[in-house]
Amino acid sequence: MNWSDRVKILLRGWIKGYKRLDMADEILTDLWNLADGWCERRALNPLGRLLAAYPPPNGFTDEWNQLYDALRDIRALCRDQLTDEEKKTLNNVIVAIQKMLDR
Repeated sequence: MNWSDRVKILLRGWIKGYKRLDMADEILTDLWNLADGWCERRALNPLGRLLAAYPPPNGFTDEWNQLYDALRDIRALCRDQLTDEEKKTLNNVIVAIQKMLDR
């Protein structure tokens, strides 16, 4: 099993944690697609920043803020490693989480 497969197994567990929180399927799909693309391209900087927010938020605001901050860091610090489509998807996920935090 290579490192990419191991990361994907870790992310599957993370996504199961999100589903327990009834997080929107679209956001789950977007996060999975981003991480999967980064694994495939070996874009370790954005992937590492995303995984730093692991484990998934359990509903506490601090953990949601940690994920939100990690995604904003990726957007700000890893722009040169993101495709245009990934930038768009990342922005959408950030906005969705921000709306959840503003409730």
